[in-house]
Amino acid sequence: MLFLTIHAIAQRAPDPEYTARKVRSLAEPSVFQKEIDGAFPQRTLYHDSLVTVLSSNNPQLPTHLLIVPNRRIPTLNDATKADEALLGHMLLTAQKMAAEQGIAETGYRLAFNTNEDAGQSAFHLHLHVLGGAKTGAMVDQSWRNIRRRLLDTTMVTPLEKRLLGTWSAKGRAFGMPADVTMKWEPDLQGRFLLLSYRMDMRDTSGKVQTFEGKALYKASKEVGKFTANWFDSGGEAHPIEAFYDGTALTSNWGTPATKMGKTIYRFVDDNTIEISDFIQRKDGEWRQFNQNTVRKL
Repeated sequence: MLFLTIHAIAQRAPDPEYTARKVRSLAEPSVFQKEIDGAFPQRTLYHDSLVTVLSSNNPQLPTHLLIVPNRRIPTLNDATKADEALLGHMLLTAQKMAAEQGIAETGYRLAFNTNEDAGQSAFHLHLHVLGGAKTGAMVDQSWRNIRRRLLDTTMVTPLEKRLLGTWSAKGRAFGMPADVTMKWEPDLQGRFLLLSYRMDMRDTSGKVQTFEGKALYKASKEVGKFTANWFDSGGEAHPIEAFYDGTALTSNWGTPATKMGKTIYRFVDDNTIEISDFIQRKDGEWRQFNQNTVRKL
């Protein structure tokens, strides 16, 4: 006799702010409606009674197309049995467009992004067609690499146990409301930690300004000390010397010939970090210009 064991799966809940943004978006015309109506023919590659094919405004690969149903369906979750023919038509249209774009034989990827964890921002179902170069892994590998490192009891350090992962906050940056994301990833040979930092700031008009930075933290021979090099979207590049004392990671950056600053990552608890940014004034005093409290996702 065959027995099936059914395990209860915990239902994850979307962020309330994401849900509110989705509700507001659905109360307005679709972001694709003007293209569907033919207002921007230069962006339209194909149109029939069921779908419109657009070139992406933010291409992730040399070929990046969007296949959009002319009738708005918010997400794939909202498709019904009545949409079966439409969904099949979208796939066959992707096949046709891949051939026309010259990527059918070298290969391409199709993707539906559905809701928050997949990064859906336009709430009108659309199929991504990506090609023209190797697409790499199916998803970002950092989650798997972080999990593997944390399970490796022979290599993981106390700092890594606390720091590795993705952290986020609804905070402020340079005086503006900002979505802050910080990610720490390992290389699996213990040579460095990669810090990726992003702030999406909204000015008074609602326009979003994005600031991104990266740094490779390498452990020195002295326990708790690290060196790094920082690069950011503002054109800054400077060395870092950092020290971890068990409660905070203090990163001193810059040079006396340019400017000196420091960022302190203070562990409030295992799931909360307070990030404080300081710049050194000409009189030698330190001025704080940013502070955000991020939480582990």
